[in-house]
Amino acid sequence: MIEPEKVSEFLQMAAQKMSLQVPLTPDELDQLDGLVEEGLLEREVADDIRNGVYDAGMIDLIRLLADEEEADLAKQLEKIRADRQPIPLTRNTRNGIWLKRIGGFAAAILLSAGLGILYKNLRNSSQETSSIEAVVSIIPPAVKGASLKLADGSVVALDSTAVGSITNQGGNRVEKKTGGAIAYENGASAGINTLFNTLTTARGQRFQVDLPDGTKAWLNAGSSLTYFARLGQKDTERRVTLQGEAFFDVAPNKSVPFVVVANGTQTTVLGTHFNVAAYPEESAVSITLLRGSVRVAHEKNTQILKPGQAAVSITGKDALHVDPEADTSRAISWKEGYFQFDEPLDQAMRELARWYNVGLDLQGSFHDRLVAREPREVPLSDVLRKLEEIGAGHFKIVNKTIIVTR
Repeated sequence: MIEPEKVSEFLQMAAQKMSLQVPLTPDELDQLDGLVEEGLLEREVADDIRNGVYDAGMIDLIRLLADEEEADLAKQLEKIRADRQPIPLTRNTRNGIWLKRIGGFAAAILLSAGLGILYKNLRNSSQETSSIEAVVSIIPPAVKGASLKLADGSVVALDSTAVGSITNQGGNRVEKKTGGAIAYENGASAGINTLFNTLTTARGQRFQVDLPDGTKAWLNAGSSLTYFARLGQKDTERRVTLQGEAFFDVAPNKSVPFVVVANGTQTTVLGTHFNVAAYPEESAVSITLLRGSVRVAHEKNTQILKPGQAAVSITGKDALHVDPEADTSRAISWKEGYFQFDEPLDQAMRELARWYNVGLDLQGSFHDRLVAREPREVPLSDVLRKLEEIGAGHFKIVNKTIIVTR
């Protein structure tokens, strides 16, 4: 049986395990039942903890309790068992949590009788609370991770690979660096460039690579980059193929241009910083230039971009549109740790689905333009709460799927 003063500690542990999708041990489950028997926890809450099904608000509550003073908790519990009163909810718009900061005595009330009432209100009230419900564990943002397909066809899971040498291909050594990125070290041996590597980030992953020619590339979630294992050696150009989105910091080499091919659009540079967005589920390919100069070719059209400009091509059409005053901060916001939306809501939701590796169910037509800026390194429910507050729509998270309604 858990000591009363350890209730908060136990619930915090349970919340952490659920967020990681780790089941409670048999001994911990017995302790959970003990809390119910002692009247310290509502049966409905305990059952959801046992089954790994919970409302995001409950986790907010448990984490809130971790910050509160809980001196003499056992005595507080004894005092309030005979007089159970609901705890009123207030909305804290600063952090999106439907709770107010509470002192130690209020924390004790919440732990005994109020937690069950509060939990039901958070989960069932459609008039006073957000409609966002999470019936799975907290969905975290994209993590550093990728898979590297080597020239021999083998695949290395880079998120679980230790720091150090990964392999040697055609005289080039591939290493995982401290911090998680990979880098290529050019060998002295000569050879023909026939060995391809493909770096792939799944939905919910992001990664950075130092390519064999010294170019740095950052891959957004759900992207892949294919290139020669000896890129820049024995070549007349440094050609890579992109699907998805990547930011490039190209190593200067005037004699060997760097070329990015993405969904039928080709971008040629000598040395520059630029972003390419070319997801197959989106109709457009967008190239945004931050520094240097690039030549963009699509079908029969060619445009030279200057810093601060963007080129947009539409799949299946010949036109190549140039925006002379592009929003460069928005183009690289994903790399800087933000969602910076200025696009139709359905497109923004697809971006969220890739970043958080979840499904998407749009129950209606959602082409209204969404303008918002939110941090990326937060749970999905936090972003959806903010979008709901500004009237973007109503959102639920059910079985790792975002359900969007009017």
